[in-house]
Amino acid sequence: MKVGNSSASPTNGGEYIASGMGLFEKQGLKIQPVTFNAASAVAPALATGEVDVADVGVNPAMFNTMGAALGAKVVADKGYAPPGFGSASVIVRKDLADKIKGPADVKGTQFGMTPPGLGTSAGYALIKWLSTAGVTQNDFHIQPIPFPEMPAALTNKALDAAMMSEPFATQSVNNGIGVRLTTWDKMSPNQQIAAYAFSAKFIQNKAAALKWMTAYIQGIRIYDDAFLKGKDKDKVIQIMAEETPIKDTKLWSEMIPAGLNPNGTVNEQSIADQEDFFKKLGLVKPETPAPSTFIDESFAQQAAQELGPYDASSGASASPKAS
Repeated sequence: MKVGNSSASPTNGGEYIASGMGLFEKQGLKIQPVTFNAASAVAPALATGEVDVADVGVNPAMFNTMGAALGAKVVADKGYAPPGFGSASVIVRKDLADKIKGPADVKGTQFGMTPPGLGTSAGYALIKWLSTAGVTQNDFHIQPIPFPEMPAALTNKALDAAMMSEPFATQSVNNGIGVRLTTWDKMSPNQQIAAYAFSAKFIQNKAAALKWMTAYIQGIRIYDDAFLKGKDKDKVIQIMAEETPIKDTKLWSEMIPAGLNPNGTVNEQSIADQEDFFKKLGLVKPETPAPSTFIDESFAQQAAQELGPYDASSGASASPKAS
């Protein structure tokens, strides 16, 4: 079966662990990875059945994808922001740390965001956080800039602050470039950031779809065990370092990991709230269907039931304090 990803993201952790530990093979599945060059390629690939499974970020492209992908369904979590797993941070330039201490202080700043700015799940989180202080998108200046370029832009003072993903956020703090003001899980708790979708064709192959989901959720649980409880953490980090551009295993132990739901559950209300946000920005058509029409959690529910309850109890938090 063909599984598509738009990037080698840490949010692919469940898939990478399931693959690296042979869980798909144990289910009798042979996975053929497919890399998309752009989010716009996901919808055609799902619609034609070119891929069986594909990742979708919760952004305008996702809603357009699900509106056009002819029966494709969002089926499982691939990244959310539970407590301790805020895998993006607001990083403030170090020389401005005494001036920018909260959302109200973002007024008038040059603020870096990955393109296209507010048309992202991070954009939703940022505006939700700023609104707690009455700050709107018209009160500061968004500078669209890719994550890897943000540390340099802070260093040369082209930016005052930035919404920065890992590992760039932790690297900026470690290198004395900026300080961490807040994290995604505090800005927009439990926000759904990304998901996996099944093509309409693959959904009909219920046996194979359930096998993929079972191995995937097993992978998530091993990932969560590592970052919540420290179980087999070195082994999990090694697999993540091999599969992603983040090769420094020490950095994996320092940075904030992506959140993955051990039951594969998606936060439908969060997806609906983001759809409304993008509609108000004019980035999603008013007639785009509600998430309830394109979410199918039956495979995740069945797989989680077969695997049994997951004990998420842990005495430690994955998230560092704002500094």
